[in-house]
Amino acid sequence: SDSVARVMKMVEVQAEEAYTAAFPRRTTAKVEITFNDGRVVTSEVHEPKGDPGNPLSDEEVSEKFVSLALFSGMHESRAREVCDLIWQFPAHADRFYKLI
Repeated sequence: SDSVARVMKMVEVQAEEAYTAAFPRRTTAKVEITFNDGRVVTSEVHEPKGDPGNPLSDEEVSEKFVSLALFSGMHESRAREVCDLIWQFPAHADRFYKLI
């Protein structure tokens, strides 16, 4: 969209030597936002959600799957059914393969 493209033009990505040196033991990220009035807001994450040191719960994995399936165009009821079958795999592999 136009608004996303406009924001993308304002984003600058920089590598941080300390973060690069710590990778893959640690996956740190830092975001700094500078507002038009000069205020600066900074946030740093050392173990993002989903990393091995901060894993997603089963419920979060399911919700992520469903949201990505919806984004791809899959109907929500089908996405949830596929997700449920994945958690039961391979016990219901035949039903799973029919759905995909």
